[in-house]
Amino acid sequence: MDFLEKNLGYIYLGESKVKKRLGCIYLGESKVEKWLGYIYLGELKVKKWLGYIYLGESKVEKWLGCIYLGESKVEKWLGYIYLGESKVEKRLGYLHQGESSTRNS
Repeated sequence: MDFLEKNLGYIYLGESKVKKRLGCIYLGESKVEKWLGYIYLGELKVKKWLGYIYLGESKVEKWLGCIYLGESKVEKWLGYIYLGESKVEKRLGYLHQGESSTRNS
């Protein structure tokens, strides 16, 4: 039980991966792919075609649903995803997973 499947927008959280199909977020190995405006963050790259990216010190601020990627955190305000210290809070159906629930045993 190392993963979370949530069918609303669609969240899949396994081995530090988040796939969210509403706009579409995919967070795997330091990558964020977001298909709504369109964000693709791979090797320090950000491509966004719609309206507003701010990339400073390893941060991406995206105001559409609103993505904020700072210190290993993703805050997504659409359904509402918050991924901080190995936890995902999803406020639509409402999911909450924290305190080493997503770590390898």
